[in-house]
Amino acid sequence: MSAPNELTQTAQRALGDKLYEKRKLGALEVERLVRSMLVGNQSGEDGIVVSSSTARLDTLCAFLIDSFAQHENANKRKGGLLGLAALLVGVARVTPVSGDDGVSPGGTEGDGGSEITNRILNRAVPEILTAFKDCDPRVRYYACESMYNVVKTFRLPLLLMSLTMSDESSSTDSSLFLTDNSALTTDASASVLLHIFDNLCDLSADADADVQNAAHLLDRLTKDVVSEVGADDGKDGTADSVDGVTLTELLGAAISKRLAGDEGTDGNGRADPYRRQFLLGWIAAIDQMPEIDALSVLPRFFHGVMQMLSDPNREIRQQADGALRTFLVEIKQELVGVGDGKENGTSASVCDLASLSQTLEVHTRARDEFTRVTAVTWLREFVQIAGKSVHAASVGGSEYAALGGSDDASRTGRNTSNQPLAAISRLPEITKAVLPCLSHTETKVRDVASRASEELLAAALTAAVSGTLHFQDLLSALAECAGPNEVLRGHDSRELLDTEIANDTGESRSVKRIHNPPNNPPKTQHTATQAEALRWYLALLETAPAKARRLILGRGDETEETTHPQPTIKTTTKTKSKPSSSFHAVLWNLSSHDDVVTKRALQVLARLGRSECDFEVVARALVGAFFRDEARFALEETTKTEKAEKAVATGQVPDDTNVPTPSFLRTRGSNTIRALCLSLGDAFVVKRLAAIVGEFFENENSDDCNSRRFRLVFAQRFTDVLNAIVLTSIECGGLRKALRSTTPDHDARQQETELGGTSVGTSSSEATPTKDALFRGLFPCWCHSPSATVGLCLLAGFDTLAVFALREMGRDEDELTLETLIRLDQLVHVLETPVFATLRLDCCGGQPGSRPMARTALFSILALLPQSRAWRVLSERLKSCGWVTQIGRA
Repeated sequence: MSAPNELTQTAQRALGDKLYEKRKLGALEVERLVRSMLVGNQSGEDGIVVSSSTARLDTLCAFLIDSFAQHENANKRKGGLLGLAALLVGVARVTPVSGDDGVSPGGTEGDGGSEITNRILNRAVPEILTAFKDCDPRVRYYACESMYNVVKTFRLPLLLMSLTMSDESSSTDSSLFLTDNSALTTDASASVLLHIFDNLCDLSADADADVQNAAHLLDRLTKDVVSEVGADDGKDGTADSVDGVTLTELLGAAISKRLAGDEGTDGNGRADPYRRQFLLGWIAAIDQMPEIDALSVLPRFFHGVMQMLSDPNREIRQQADGALRTFLVEIKQELVGVGDGKENGTSASVCDLASLSQTLEVHTRARDEFTRVTAVTWLREFVQIAGKSVHAASVGGSEYAALGGSDDASRTGRNTSNQPLAAISRLPEITKAVLPCLSHTETKVRDVASRASEELLAAALTAAVSGTLHFQDLLSALAECAGPNEVLRGHDSRELLDTEIANDTGESRSVKRIHNPPNNPPKTQHTATQAEALRWYLALLETAPAKARRLILGRGDETEETTHPQPTIKTTTKTKSKPSSSFHAVLWNLSSHDDVVTKRALQVLARLGRSECDFEVVARALVGAFFRDEARFALEETTKTEKAEKAVATGQVPDDTNVPTPSFLRTRGSNTIRALCLSLGDAFVVKRLAAIVGEFFENENSDDCNSRRFRLVFAQRFTDVLNAIVLTSIECGGLRKALRSTTPDHDARQQETELGGTSVGTSSSEATPTKDALFRGLFPCWCHSPSATVGLCLLAGFDTLAVFALREMGRDEDELTLETLIRLDQLVHVLETPVFATLRLDCCGGQPGSRPMARTALFSILALLPQSRAWRVLSERLKSCGWVTQIGRA
């Protein structure tokens, strides 16, 4: 392109010289030329620039760009940058861009000075920005120097101006000298501030020290210019207010863009520390600027700052922690009113705590200890802020948003008038994030999580009392913390614990075989989380028992009270229940190896079954869990036996390492049932469980012989467990007393009516039914086990029935299995306990109330047993009874 006539050959040679002093002289000549063009062509007092000067400036600018800024020679590119800066400075000195006598670059189209300024800036500034990516470090240095002069001259209006990156400023010729062609894809509508910020972030990590120093000078100048917002208030302050909002949005977008993964690395896959220091410096700077609301844009870059807490560089970690501490103090000042705050504690700042909470929930699962501690600490502070706000709202009598309301808009935390309540609306999500930290290996993380859990629970209970807690979401979060891995992965827990034995309408359903049942013992490293989640269940059941039980058990809202045949107990008939994931998580924890977890799970289960209707759901689910896990154990045993037989047949050594895990019924079944008996009443619990097992074969339509055979095996094993509990446990003392009772049934009912009776949940002795009703309720289940039938009949005094059962057992060799003989052996030892002291006394003939058929039953047991230790014990007992009989007759 031909040079303008006004630009002399001497000035052109000076701009392309290798010496800086000569290039500087050339730039000064360009500035003088521009000023002469503009001053010499002004007409009138208004200072309107004629069109000829505009054309001449366009020609000069295009010449500097084409012949210097985009030249292959590095010295000419340096001179071109200095010339463009001088061109802009000359334009600014003749046509002011700020103050009373001038306009900003965004002035009206009719203003000639503003039009020239915009035109020249849109052509020259993109070329200077492009030079920041030049492959020559000296060119990058002079790009910083040129931009420094331009920013110093135009100040804030330049930074807020939106550039139009034309094709001329990003031609293919200029891309030959770039180290990163991605600069050419910058958003064309982005402001100059965003372009400068993005390039300075890269130059802060430049390999050349001079370029770094120049970038730091430009960075400080940019911060100073940005901080001038609001320094010189206008007549109404409107423009300054708009500039403050605009800068807040621009800087928030710039920082979040670089923190979103566009930071670059230091060559070893780690984030560059210089870039991170640059970003932290800007974060600290905008937080100190009074007209820029850093809290409003904090959610945009909060995740990136949290990631810096795990940076290998100690200085980065300290700076990030300091910035986060400052933000937390400001949030507390804004939302709680601690300290002066901005403008005497009143500010238009709105911090999106719900969005911050969502980010913190992610970082509670970080590998770095410091990051997890910081995340949990922030969540704890948010809960405290929300608690104070709830208390203030309740004291003032004002209506406030629901803590976790079902409305999706209120749960996002945006556009709400009460930000603390918007944060606590994420109570379920915060709980799901904090509770797993209780099982962390680091003590500090556990301690912080423990304190946070206490405060979360207090906030949840407060909301439950006021009726504003969203129970469903909170219970689902607790289920994920306390439940099995399948629930944690998001599977439907009702599919894992499918099949009730019989539903509330009496219909039968087939039991599905579960190859991976949820009753496998929980992992011990997560027991602290499980125990805390169960403690939450207990607290919720204590604070809002009706609603909590209804949601956990999955009952409908429509209820209908009916009278139970036993006049002291009321029954509530409800729609079909579908227990929630929380209920199945409680069942799953019954088989834990940790005593605290098991104890709390039993307490939750007992509280869920306080009413007869609720216990019906609990009992059926419990028996179903026993049945499925017993099926799993049987399947494992069968598989192991088949493998062993195959190994022997092929001459290999059987593998004895894979021992089947004992079933839930064998390990924790007795403790579970005894705990329920202690809490809800022995007679009520045992009778209901026995009735459910007795219903196993009602309306059975299955033609599978194996399934029916296994049902018989399970019923026998479950009956043996119940029989052992009834005959030996302390919790069933009232039940044994009722079975041994010799009071006529009508007298017992009359006495119970006079006493008023009790409902479910009272002591066992007060709620125990009559002897005949109790025996009739237990006998159908006890019939599945011959030895249990004999023990029940001897305890209740039905000796003739016991003799009949023993003789039928002896006549059918299929009934007299090894397991049956073992149970009879155990029964003999139970007969020697104080429970059967009355039976031993009644076996002595010649006394009032003696039971000769009881002696016959004992002799029948002696005849069936092999001559083992139990046989000798029973034989000696019968001999002693015979001697006592002879002495009595004498």
